This record gives sequence, structure tokens and C-alpha cells, in this order.
Amino acid sequence: MSINRSVSPSIRALITFESAARHGNFRQASMELSLTQSAVSKQIRQLEEMMGIKLFERVRQRVVLTDIGRKYLDDVSRILGDLEETTHRVMASKAGAGELTISSLPTFTVCWLMPRIGDFLCRNNGIQLNMATHLLPSFHGSESYDAAIHYGTPNVPGATSCFLMSEQIVPVCSPAYRKQHGIRTLDDLNDVVLLQRTTRPNEWCDWSEHQGLRLSAPRCGPRISHFPVLTQAAVYGMGVALVPRFFIQDELKAGRLVMLFDSDYTSKSGYHLIVPDAKWHAPTVRAFRTWLLETIASDAKRPARSLRYDSSAAPAIHA
Repeated sequence: MSINRSVSPSIRALITFESAARHGNFRQASMELSLTQSAVSKQIRQLEEMMGIKLFERVRQRVVLTDIGRKYLDDVSRILGDLEETTHRVMASKAGAGELTISSLPTFTVCWLMPRIGDFLCRNNGIQLNMATHLLPSFHGSESYDAAIHYGTPNVPGATSCFLMSEQIVPVCSPAYRKQHGIRTLDDLNDVVLLQRTTRPNEWCDWSEHQGLRLSAPRCGPRISHFPVLTQAAVYGMGVALVPRFFIQDELKAGRLVMLFDSDYTSKSGYHLIVPDAKWHAPTVRAFRTWLLETIASDAKRPARSLRYDSSAAPAIHA
């Protein structure tokens, strides 16, 4: 694309404008940029003359953006931010083994991926990792990822999915709630509040059927949309919740929750790695896929209480 340089300000001029606008003061901008105050004033004046508009109004000892100046600042800040991010990305890619952008569900990211991702980075310390979260994976437009971890198997054209794992679902409550209601047997669940997950309305029905238990009101109870909130509801004594075991390791270890009954019930669906077909064999994606499968297999062999990883001493992660 050909650039008309007669109407293209220099990067230095844009940086000076952004700093002056942010501080509302040429003197503070000059200190930040290691320039003289007159040099800052000159660059702003030249920018205004080139554009033929006033960007600032001088009010006593301060400079105040005009309406058009405020609109220009929004675009300039975005452009400078994009330029910095692109430069860092290119530098990281040149210095290391490549860049990997992954996305996963927020709860899975916090409860499973983050405690373990340091191990991946230590094994692949040349990879520049970027992480995002999603509710539905996208591989097009501005929200484009090299790989996504999702619950279930959404139909994503042009992408391949790889099964990772299902969830071991267990009933939990606070120690005080268990003591207060004297929960000792499966039948006691008929006399307590069953916390419901909005997006999985049949969870208690499926779990109790697997246990050979007949619940009188398996769908009655407060409805909560997200696992972290559901978990906290159980911690604060609102009732009994069904949650994936690996989501609550910290709560069990700290004694904030107790597992009422051991359970071999697993969710009917599970987590899948979804990768665009064009990126399936990319070295960074292959390394991540291999690590995921190895880590999940290793977790399956460990006692549940030990499923934690030391994520210290890991390279930076960009969210």
C-alpha cells in the first residue's frame, strides 16, 4: 500500500501528542520524553499545521484537547498500542521457537490450565505464549487463535477437534453445612438444598441415576450460571453442589469444601482441543497438543490431592 507521506505524521510526533494529551501539560510530556518543552510545543504546532486543525486549547497553565483532538487521541493511542504489540510479537518470534495463541473457557483456564501452563513454558521456553478466554471459540477476524480448548464439540468449519478429557463430577459442601444437616448417606441428599448449574440442568438427575439414588426434587434449588460462583455458593453454606473434581483442589485442600461421597461419575461430554486444519501440524501447536495429552495422562495416574503444578520461573504470558 502506498503511503501519502505529506499527510502522515511521524511516529515521534504521534508519541509526543499522546504524551501531551495524557498529561495535559507540555512540561510533563517533555520530562517523560526527555525533550525540551519548546521541542514538544514545536512538534504539536507542526502536527496541527500539517492537519489544519487545532488539537489543543491553551487554558492557563494547561493544554486541553479539543473535541476533534479527543477523537484523534483515541485512534492514536490504539495505533501506538498496536504498533508496540506487533513489534514485541515479531521480536519474540525471531528470538524464539515461534508464537502460540491459545484460548479456553474462563473457568478451565483459571482452575486447570493456569496451575499447569508453567510446565509447558519451561519445556518450550522459546515459545511466545499468548492466552485469551472465550465462551465460543473463533478462528476468524480479530479473535483468531492457533488452538482453543472447549467443552463439548462445537462445529467449527475448517477445524479439527481432539478429545482431551471428561470431568469427574463430585458432590461437595462446606464442612459446617455437612455437620448442620448430618449428611452421612446418599439418601440424606433428599433433605438438603441442591445447588443447580444453569447450563447443565440435568446434572443432579444424571448423577443420582448413576449412583442408584432416587432424588425427590433433583432440579430444585438456586440456579447458578458459572462454576466459580457455584463453588463459592457451596463454600458459603448455601447447599450441596456438583462440580468437577479438578476445579476444587484448592478448596478441598484448605478445608473450605468437603467431598461428601467418592464418585466415579464422569460428565457425558468433555473437553476438546480445537485447531484450524491449516495449523494442525504447526510446531508450536504440535508441542502444545503433545504436552496437553501427556499432562492429562499423568494427572490420571496421580492421587487427586496432588494434582497441582509449580508454575513459578516461567516466561511471561500475555493475556
